[in-house]
Amino acid sequence: GDFYRCAERLDYPGIDCLTSSPPNVPWHIAKLLSSVAHLHGAPIVMSETSDFAQVYRPAGDTRPVEPVGVPDIVGTCNRLYVAGVNTTTSYYSWRDLETAQMRHVNEFVGRCGTMLTGGKPVTDVAVLYPIESVWAHMTPATQGATRSPDVHRIDRLWQECQGLLFRNQRDFQVIPSHAIAEAKVEDGTLVAGPLRFRAVVLAATDTIPAEAWRRLGEFWDQGGLVICAGDIPANSTEDLRDARVGAASARMLGLAAREEAGEGGEIIANTNAAGGVAVYVPETLLPAVPRLLDQLLERDFSAGDASGALRYAHWSIEGREAYYVINDSAAPVQAECTFSADGDAELWDPATGTISVGDASEASGGRAVSLSLEPYSATFVVFPTAVERKRRELQG
Repeated sequence: GDFYRCAERLDYPGIDCLTSSPPNVPWHIAKLLSSVAHLHGAPIVMSETSDFAQVYRPAGDTRPVEPVGVPDIVGTCNRLYVAGVNTTTSYYSWRDLETAQMRHVNEFVGRCGTMLTGGKPVTDVAVLYPIESVWAHMTPATQGATRSPDVHRIDRLWQECQGLLFRNQRDFQVIPSHAIAEAKVEDGTLVAGPLRFRAVVLAATDTIPAEAWRRLGEFWDQGGLVICAGDIPANSTEDLRDARVGAASARMLGLAAREEAGEGGEIIANTNAAGGVAVYVPETLLPAVPRLLDQLLERDFSAGDASGALRYAHWSIEGREAYYVINDSAAPVQAECTFSADGDAELWDPATGTISVGDASEASGGRAVSLSLEPYSATFVVFPTAVERKRRELQG
């Protein structure tokens, strides 16, 4: 099967979120379905959201009901919305909440949805949906989907790569191999539908359609950044140890022979005259992926010392650049944030509906704005123009 192919059939891709504990909200599932929507230009990404896990107790379950307050609901929706959701179907119990609190939640979430509808997401990084590698290693099981340790490893590394990017404020879209094969390459940018990528990350990918790998070779030839994390492609969907795939991998990574890859457990990097960089990162060094991106591609958003608490999404809407910044923590945060944008900044507050002038100053790569965010709160920082993120040369 191929879940991505199935989800592409949906006019409004959607998910269920049955918890209102913000740290446990499945942002990665929202990211997968929103990536489908963004690739095909679907205007709505829906989440059926509730406090089910906190309040439902079947007969015989003596666990106490967990209180769910306004910060829990707002923090839950913020984490879903920063991952691409823009519409909520609410199944909340609203237990112990007053009318004014319910109104506040609905106005907050409604404003966020309005701000995130229309336009297009700005993301430099694509993460491959590695379904072909799963097929290559899949063995059926009498219980569950599979007992194949290789498949479980692929899933684990794929999830870990996404988590590393999410926690390091590197927004991304998940795209399938057929979108890569059908993409265009323009001046070191991979153009897939309405999306434009400067870097592509392949996690635990040893199998890929030959045409998709050829297109990534063209992308690299024109200055693109390709990172292979955990594995190097060797197989196609037609042949095990496909000579075309192996030769392309060897060329991009500068290997004399495909068998050299991964033997020493070290990072392998290769550049070309156009500035293209291909990198292999062994499984043991997976946390190096976001650090490599920082070294090679200027950030769209940086939160400095508050990088562990803040998340963001960047949308280009009607000639403006809107950065949705959330505090994904239970503590207040004050941070000097840098945006890859230019011009005066406006702060759009979804809690009050007010718009104020942000104190923006010049910063390396764009503009700096000081933000103060309460626990699980959010703001929109809006600029008139964007600044292109600069490519950097590989050091060391």
